Amino acid sequence: MKRSPFFTVKTFATTLPYSRFGVVISKKVSPKATECNRLKRLIFAQCSPKENPPRDVLIIVQKGAIIEELHKLL
Repeated sequence: MKRSPFFTVKTFATTLPYSRFGVVISKKVSPKATECNRLKRLIFAQCSPKENPPRDVLIIVQKGAIIEELHKLL
């Protein structure tokens, strides 16, 4: 598990031949679905499904994350 002010990233071993990614954004981050979906699109655009070895990755967006700040990070 890795933490930053904006994210917590958890990885899990998998028996599948490819990686899977999941993003969790709570209503505390943004109560608006459009903002949450935009954040998810930004994050998924940076994910690579060809990770070696394959693993399941869960990205949890923290409460302090703001769309403008994430644009700068990503």
